[in-house]
Formats: sequence, structure tokens, C-alpha cells
Amino acid sequence: MINEDMVAMSLRIRRLAGAAILSCLRLPLSLRSLAMTNPNPFFWFAVSWVVLAVPSLFHLPGIIKNNCYFFDSYLTCQPSSTLSNISNTFFIGLILATVFFFYLRLVNDGFRDFIFSRQKWLIFLLFSSLIILVPFATFDPFYYLGVGRDELLKGINPYIDNFVRYNPFATKYQLTEAGGVMYFPLWLYINKLIVLFSFGQIWLSLLWYKLVMLTFHLLTSWMVYLISKEIKLEKPSLPALLYFFNPLMLFEFVGQAHFDPIMLFFSLVGLYFLVKNNFITAIFWLSLAILTKALAAYFLPFFLLFYLVNNRQNLCQALLRVLIGGMLSLLLAVVFFAPYWAGLAIFDGIRWQTKWIANTLFSGVHAIAALLAEYFDKTNLVDHLVPRVLQVGFSITFLAYVYRLFPSFLKKWLNKEKIEPLFLIASIVVFLIGYLFFFQRSFWPWYASWPFVFSVFLVGTRYDYFFKTVLILTISSLFYYLIPLLFGYWSIDSYSLQILVSLVIFIPPLVYLIKMDKLARNLSGSSPRRW
Repeated sequence: MINEDMVAMSLRIRRLAGAAILSCLRLPLSLRSLAMTNPNPFFWFAVSWVVLAVPSLFHLPGIIKNNCYFFDSYLTCQPSSTLSNISNTFFIGLILATVFFFYLRLVNDGFRDFIFSRQKWLIFLLFSSLIILVPFATFDPFYYLGVGRDELLKGINPYIDNFVRYNPFATKYQLTEAGGVMYFPLWLYINKLIVLFSFGQIWLSLLWYKLVMLTFHLLTSWMVYLISKEIKLEKPSLPALLYFFNPLMLFEFVGQAHFDPIMLFFSLVGLYFLVKNNFITAIFWLSLAILTKALAAYFLPFFLLFYLVNNRQNLCQALLRVLIGGMLSLLLAVVFFAPYWAGLAIFDGIRWQTKWIANTLFSGVHAIAALLAEYFDKTNLVDHLVPRVLQVGFSITFLAYVYRLFPSFLKKWLNKEKIEPLFLIASIVVFLIGYLFFFQRSFWPWYASWPFVFSVFLVGTRYDYFFKTVLILTISSLFYYLIPLLFGYWSIDSYSLQILVSLVIFIPPLVYLIKMDKLARNLSGSSPRRW
């Protein structure tokens, strides 16, 4: 009887897998015929997000009773199994392929026929679906929740004290985490406010996180529009629409409640005032971005170079403003860090994060090296020598890639030329591409938002291929989730996972980047090759 049941189950799995493969092969034709039935691509784009949210509605009873398991699963609300893995992967993959297909249709049309007033109900439906969507692809909102609740109710210092992560969608409802958060104080203050107005309800906390991220996503899109007008782009609404409706931004910020749009908003406000030559105000807003997430500190050298080069005629006055801006930043840091200060130990979380090796080109090469070390019975090299050798190699690659920026800045200084805002933005994008590809040792899909929010200003300009490189990265990053869904996040061998992730996320944009190796020519102002 058991054997018959196993045979029947095996047949069902094979039939389902065959149907899934056949459907994938038919997908391009299906999407094309679907697009022909209604020529408005935004309609199908919005409807796809609604379909993605439908399982969240069906799982509400299990969610309320805290007996619904997510992360490896979404459709079935059950722990990983072969059948659930295939069904989840097929469903999520189909939705992602559909939303990107119609998003790229909108991109290729330049959002030419898109009018907000005509699409307002579809937009409302789209964002309502994302707010309903259970954050099944990340643990982070529950990490935030644990930090906020324990800091607010128990008075802990999350930089040094242990706290409890509250997650009703995991096998363990409460999980103790070691102290050492890697986020800076401004986010902790926002986090406490969200928890304070959640009144102990996890579902209300999630709702607040999503509404806050949606608000900052809207504000960031608005800043993209204002900057586009300030730098006199031909169609200032296009970059804002490209950012606002990018599927990765929608899924990660509104659907999964990551807080990066707060840092991106503050950074763009700083960029806006920098372009207006108001350095002190620009540094104030950039400081708020850094006090939210440390990554924004990488933008500081570009802000300084842009301001000093463009104000070298009054260099003493410019340096004085830089000094005032620096003192203002230091004052903000003291005010925000003061309640948490416990010595340099509060930065242990950031140091710990830099040691992660996950989801990058670095981790893929590290995994291949580890497999070779195991094959030759040299496993003792994997944890120490191999990472150090690779770190040196990747760092040299990163420095060689980014070095190509600085002769361009030096040339403008020596020739007494002003730096155009587009050149500054292109330089930030180039730096972030190099950082994510060659320097960062851990990568998660929402990290692609960092270069993307800057790259949208470059569409249709002589720096256009930087935008296209990052656009490909946003597509490949979102498809990362299919790997743990298919194989089971806790089941797949870690080395195999890292090699697969490197192939899926980084190879497509890297191939395009190498193919379009026109960095020096683009930065010097000549026209790039067309896509």
C-alpha cells in the first residue's frame, strides 16, 4: 500500500513538473496573446500583482492562528516538500515573468500612454495587493519587530543586548537573536514609533511597516521627478515612473517591507540640494541617510568632489561650507547615537555583516574554490586562506574598475570644467555597480535598488547603458527567490546554492556590462552603442 502511494505520488510530481515545463515553454506566446487582448500593458501589470496576493487572502485563517508556515512556501502554507516546491516556484516564476514582461513593455514605450488619472483605480488595486501580500520571502520585518518591541518594552540596547524575533510565519514563533544590529539610530527611532502604534499586534506592525515604506517609496519617486526637472531632462516624469513601478522596488519595499526607501529618499533630497549648490543643506539630508543606513556614506566623496570642483573659483568659501557641513553632520551623529552609546562595541553588527559570504560573485567563486578544496582534501583552507586570497583579488578588480572614474574628475579640475549633474550621477552608478559586483561579499535582491534609483536619471542619455545594466540586475535579482523556492531554503547544499545564485543574479548583467565595455568613452561624453 505504501509503495502504491509512493508510485502515485511520483506520477503526480512528474506530471506536474512536465506541465510546468510545458507551460514555461508556452509562456512567451501566452504573454503575447494576452497583450493582444488588451493593448494596455499597465492593466496586465497591475492584475499580475493582484494574482500574486490572492494566496495571502486564503491563508488569513492560518496567519491569524499562527500556524501558517512561510519562506520555503507561499501557495501551500506548509513546510518544504517536492510538490509544494514545484508549485510555489512555478506560480511565483510565472507572476514575476509576467510583471517584468509588461513592465518592459512600458519601459520600451517610455510610459508614453500612461496617465495617472486614467489608471488611478488600477494603481490603487496594485498597491492594495502589495499591502495584503504576506512577506513570505524575508525574515527582516520580524527582525525589525523584535528589535522595536524589546527596545520599547524591555529597555534593551539593540547594539549590545539580545532580543527576541517575533515571527508567526516560521516554525519557531519566537527566536532569540544576539545583539549587534547593523542599522543606524534613525531607523531604530522610526522602528520604535511603528511598534508603539501597533499595540502589540503583529499584523498591525506589518501593516504599519508596509504603509511607511509605501510612503517613502512615493516620496522617493517624487524626489526623482524634482531632480529630473532640476537637471532639465527632456521628460522628467519618465525616471520617476521607471523607479516607481519597477517590480523589484514594488516587491521588496511595499510587498516585503524593507526600509531602504527611507535611506534612498534622504540621499536624493541631499542630491537635489547639491545640484542647487546648497552644500550645507545637502549634507544635512545625506547625514540623515547615513544615520538610517551606513551605505549612504559612500555617496559623501562624490558630493564633496562635485561641490569643490564646481566651486573652485571661491575655494576658501567652499571649504568653509564643507567644514560647517561636517560639524553639522557630527552634531547629528552625537545626538542620534547618544542614547545607544556603549563604546565602539555598537559597531560590532556592521563588522559582523562584512564577514558574511552570500549571494555574490564572490560567494560563487568561493563555493567553487571550496568544492575544489574538498576534492583535494584541503578543507582547512576554505575558512581562512581562500576568502583572504579572493578578497584581495576582488578588491583589486573593484579598485581597477572604479579607478577609471578619477582621471575624469581630475581632467575636469585641471581643465577648469564644471561637473554636470548627469556625470556625477553616472559616477555614483558606476561605483555602486562595481561595489555590488566585485567588493560586497553578501548580496540580497533589494540591494539592487541602490544603483537603480540613480540609474533612472540616465535613461536616454549618453550614459544610458548604465541604466540598462542595472535594470537587468533588478530582473535577475528578483528571480533569485525561485532558487530557494524550488530546492527548499534549508535543504539545498550551501555551495550549490551560492553557485546557482551567482549564475542567476550576476551573470546576465555582467555579460551585458562586458559586451558594452564603453565606460571610459561614455564618461568622456561620446555616444554609446544601442541596446
